Amino acid sequence: MGAIAAVAAAGIWAISAALMGSQASRVDALSISVIRAVWAALFFVVLVFATGNYTEIGEMDAWTIAELIGSAVIGLALGDTLYVVSISLLGMNRAFTISIGLFAVFSFGLSAAVLGESIGVATIIGAGLVLAGVGLVASYGRDTTAAVEVEEPSVEATREPGAPPPIAGGSGEVKLAARTTVRLPWVGVVPKFTLGVVVVALAAVFWAIATVTLRDAAEGFGAISVGALRIPAAAGFLSAVALTQSRTSLRRRSVSRRSWGVLTVAGVVGTGVGSLLFIYAVQEVGAGKTAVLSSVSPLFALPLAAIFLGERITRWLVLGTGLAVIGIVLLA
Repeated sequence: MGAIAAVAAAGIWAISAALMGSQASRVDALSISVIRAVWAALFFVVLVFATGNYTEIGEMDAWTIAELIGSAVIGLALGDTLYVVSISLLGMNRAFTISIGLFAVFSFGLSAAVLGESIGVATIIGAGLVLAGVGLVASYGRDTTAAVEVEEPSVEATREPGAPPPIAGGSGEVKLAARTTVRLPWVGVVPKFTLGVVVVALAAVFWAIATVTLRDAAEGFGAISVGALRIPAAAGFLSAVALTQSRTSLRRRSVSRRSWGVLTVAGVVGTGVGSLLFIYAVQEVGAGKTAVLSSVSPLFALPLAAIFLGERITRWLVLGTGLAVIGIVLLA
């Protein structure tokens, strides 16, 4: 059941990523993270009281609570926010695939080194097949005529202060493609792709650290009570940070009703239900296997794009999916 939960979480994350991606050109990364986390926190608060699992929180010692809150701040607050930033730099498909792939590799290595989780031959082969499948889908399974190819190297990113970054897709495609550099304070002008890879790699590192910490701290407690402690903690941290930033979409009250609706669904379904399944999977099959199993998220995202956005399904998509499915069987 743990493996099934991990794959289900991957599918839910793919839907959530698409929802966030649709709003990243309208709402800044911090505001997106706050809205998602707040709604997910409300989901868990209602769930923990409805099921009576709140009594478990009172049984946790101070160190366990500190570890769970720390994992939430590192993974959900810092990691997720950096991931949303990377979408504007790399585009959704590339950022999503790179982040999930690196997360799987980092988590697998950390869980083996820190938690002593066993790595057998079947596990190594399964992990390799999953990541190979994801790589094939990412490299060859999407339309290569995307806006990323329409580049203007001489154009520098010049966005008005406080304005949300553009994202590939819709009217923001040309704007994203044309701006190939970004000016950073104290650093100067850097290539957008380089900055995007660094940001998304940091997000993956934070996710991996949070996952390994979660595996150690959550042992012996239910997924609902663990989530009811972690998600509100992340929401509180993000809200506190957002209140200090005057240029966020939330502070400027520029979030439209449509954006509120889309991000509410992303919060309840993606961060809420997805986190619940992910916590359960980590407890059942371990941090390393859960990370690798959840790395099939891009395999869900691309078919969704084919159905709802009309993107074509290629032989590379079919081959990548097949490799990933075989890898999942070996891991499970």
